Amino acid sequence: MKKIILILILFSVALLNAETWMREYTYNASDADSKITSRAIALEEVQRLLLQEIGVFVYSKIQNETTEIRGELKELTSKQVEVMTAGVTQTKILEEQWNGEIYYIKAEIEVDENEVITNLDNLILNDEINRELEESYIRTQEAYQEIERLRKELAQVNNEVEKFELQKDYEKSTQQLSIEEMIKKSAQALANNDFDRANKIMREAYNLDPVNERVLYSLGTIAYHQQEYQLAVDYLTQAKNINSNNTAILTNLATANHALGKKELAFQLYRRAVKIKPDNAIALAGIANYYKDQGDYEKALEILRQVKDIAPNSHKLCVSFGSLYIKMEQFDKAVIAFKRAIELNPKEGYYHYMISLIYKEKGDFEKSLEHKKIAEKLDFDIEKVKGSLKK
Repeated sequence: MKKIILILILFSVALLNAETWMREYTYNASDADSKITSRAIALEEVQRLLLQEIGVFVYSKIQNETTEIRGELKELTSKQVEVMTAGVTQTKILEEQWNGEIYYIKAEIEVDENEVITNLDNLILNDEINRELEESYIRTQEAYQEIERLRKELAQVNNEVEKFELQKDYEKSTQQLSIEEMIKKSAQALANNDFDRANKIMREAYNLDPVNERVLYSLGTIAYHQQEYQLAVDYLTQAKNINSNNTAILTNLATANHALGKKELAFQLYRRAVKIKPDNAIALAGIANYYKDQGDYEKALEILRQVKDIAPNSHKLCVSFGSLYIKMEQFDKAVIAFKRAIELNPKEGYYHYMISLIYKEKGDFEKSLEHKKIAEKLDFDIEKVKGSLKK
């Protein structure tokens, strides 16, 4: 009985922290619209209204939060919080109607403020997902602006050939809204390590547009996370053939080729990405890793210091420094680097395990055991990485 009461109390507390936002939107279709295009636009609008309000709410809670949260989270702008919130919330469609002229949609998002802040606190560590959400936001805005422009032109044009071409462009732009929505959902799944769901979502997007660089890039990234490196290379190569100057595509293609052991090709791709975007921290880290593998530790260290100027609070950069210092047998510096990584991402057991290995190498078995136990408490799978120090 006491257990039931305790569960009810905890459930009640959870409900107290949860708030629901509900909004509706009515879209008046133009002559250029179908049910599909009208729904895509109406859904984007209602979600925009919801996320704007929730973003302001969450931003306010973050700024006034008295409990410990990451400093980087408090440094975010209200707009950045809004964009990231799309990656940690779910939109529920309550009602939708279409009568051939008007598309009506009602939707809600339920937000548990503590859960959302915790998820944002974790999400801020994931550069890849943040970049994807930001890119999706930009592409959505561009698509929407293009839709507005095309709608006005379609209303004025009389030439049937021109009208046909404009109509195709209009449908493509509204389709991009749907694709960006899928990309956001896929990014959510990726953030939760649900690779099968992420892949399923992007396969649906691929069926809509098999030559969309964003879709191919996402499928390639998912394949990489599933350790299907050749498939990742295939998708990312197709994306590169569509847009050879997209640095995110080049960088991930390089990383996938490196995983296949094609280190020279990966190096050239990283260099090309940096030539286009000199502050590409991930590509620079890849170049540093290449020099580390070649035994040129000083060159690797020089490049990692460049990365530090670009991304001083990257826990992954700290790991790169730590791994390099291990190769250089500068174990004290390696410990400092991994401890800094722990400060930035205290939930990652791998960093404790690496410190455990370093202390073991130095003969300090007490500290080695201490960090190994912490790694185990954080549910880190030690068996998978045994021997990392020597490698």
